[in-house]
Amino acid sequence: MVIRAPMERSPGTIGDAQKGFRLAGIACYRLAARSGRFQLAGMPSARNGCQPGAVEVRCLIVDDNPQFAEAARRLLELQGVRVVGVAATGDEAVAAASRLRPDVALVDVGLGEENGFDVATRLERIPVIMISARSEEDLGQIIEASPMIGFLPKSALSGAAIRRLLSGP
Repeated sequence: MVIRAPMERSPGTIGDAQKGFRLAGIACYRLAARSGRFQLAGMPSARNGCQPGAVEVRCLIVDDNPQFAEAARRLLELQGVRVVGVAATGDEAVAAASRLRPDVALVDVGLGEENGFDVATRLERIPVIMISARSEEDLGQIIEASPMIGFLPKSALSGAAIRRLLSGP
């Protein structure tokens, strides 16, 4: 783990750290009592230990490329987005969305034989962010006509970008 900034100065080292608890999916670490506490990267400071700064975002990834889906899951979870499920087809996405009730779905524009925009319309009452290896300019009017809340190139995918789109203009 990387120490972002000490909450208290002490002679302790990160090697002295013991896993304390998990809060909203974020692992919180404490140094031995005589060493004080340290704030780890991605952890907001708080008087009573680790407190996430925002409400957890629950995400469903819909992509037919398992390598990308796994890489996106790891990245987003490191950035505080909880990936509740991964689907490779429209039918899997609809079933997972109904069962898991995510806050947002990331849907790939090209899902093999399926059109990601069609899948997005089937995900009723779930905000959808379309993702693609192609640029927004390449997809032009199709994006503008879509009921989604936003578009992200796969290369720009991040927890911060998802939260920005969810918070609106």
